[in-house]
Amino acid sequence: LESALRRDSTFAMAWRKLGVVLGNQQADQAREFDAVTKAYQLRDRLPEAERLTAAAYYHSVITGDVDSVIAAYSQMLERWPDNVTALNNIAIVYIQKHRFADAERVIRHGLELTPNVGVLWFNLVDALVEQGRFDAADSAHRELTRQAPETRNRFQIGYRIAFARGDYPKAMAWADSLSHSDQAIFQILARSQKATVHGVTGHLTAAEGEFDAAMERQLSRGSRAGYLGVAIQRFSIDAVIRDHPEVARRKMDSVLARQPMDSLPSVNRPYLDLAGLFARSGDPDRAERYYQAWERETPAVIRGNEGRPFGTQGLIALARGRAADALPSFRKARAVDGCTVCWLYEIGEAFDELHQPDSAFAAYEAIATATTPGTAGRNLTLAPTLRRLGELSEVRGDKTKAVEYYGRLLDLWRGADAELQPQVAKVKQRVAELVGEPKL
Repeated sequence: LESALRRDSTFAMAWRKLGVVLGNQQADQAREFDAVTKAYQLRDRLPEAERLTAAAYYHSVITGDVDSVIAAYSQMLERWPDNVTALNNIAIVYIQKHRFADAERVIRHGLELTPNVGVLWFNLVDALVEQGRFDAADSAHRELTRQAPETRNRFQIGYRIAFARGDYPKAMAWADSLSHSDQAIFQILARSQKATVHGVTGHLTAAEGEFDAAMERQLSRGSRAGYLGVAIQRFSIDAVIRDHPEVARRKMDSVLARQPMDSLPSVNRPYLDLAGLFARSGDPDRAERYYQAWERETPAVIRGNEGRPFGTQGLIALARGRAADALPSFRKARAVDGCTVCWLYEIGEAFDELHQPDSAFAAYEAIATATTPGTAGRNLTLAPTLRRLGELSEVRGDKTKAVEYYGRLLDLWRGADAELQPQVAKVKQRVAELVGEPKL
């Protein structure tokens, strides 16, 4: 019996570790969820530390129950205060809960024990950047390079710091370094990073080229779900930046005709992302059908594990002209995800629709002034955010702020594609008029 229990125990640990690997590869969410669930179902046969890890990881990946994740890892750390897995993973949840100082504290303890573990440095830098402590983040990044010069985490960290600073040439350089990896997941990530840098700076054609390369790489590794996910990001450029919703819909339909979702496991079908794209593209009925398909085909235990369902409901409501109904959904999505800037642009849009300019200004300004690592959707939203802040500043009678935000947009799009230059010219003209107007 003891021998059988030992075999079962090892089996359960293997399922959890398989779930971790599949999650890191981002290739097959259905298999990832299955592995994590099986480990959780067998947890009572595991040693206590591994049992608590399996429970915490299950709630992190499957249910999204953040309090249960914190409880499990806290219990582990009471018994084993030097457990690096618990230290790292509870720090991730602290970051999600905006407890950045707590995250920094536990990560630094983990680094005292294992200074060459790249993921610890990754999460430490995120906690520091969220606090606006860029010098400390740079120092941590340099120390990682000294401790583990071969880790690819240093490229990802460099990109995230640079993007947070608005240093897009440096962000592009870090993404280019990552692209030389021999692993497909990092090649795809690097292509997507390059695309986001091109997108935020107005080089839309180049962004689309990088997304196309990422899509092909997804297909070559057999991830049709990943291919569709990148396609949605690509066509969001048409919907949001170009304001060509009909083009976004047509291109997405063409991809779905070539790569139908029917053969994919339901969990792997990007229903929510498709719903978001079609809502942003002015087709709320189509978006609603995708949302309903997600709700119908997704196991109930998984439905609350992230903020996207709430955000998607908000997008559909906004597309139907129901801004007041959209706001609670966007706020719920933010509360669940813990992302500093996510859904703020949509909240600003909703307040604009409700003719509440002060509230809209607050939402947009939070995006423009945030010190949050990585992209967080700003490749699509930063430019229209800056333009709208300039317009709202004019309405508020604040010429100084208007010129500041218009100026930031001009800096951002200094070398933008020709198709964006008419917008650039209008902003330049408006700045010239504001600067030339006599002060009251």
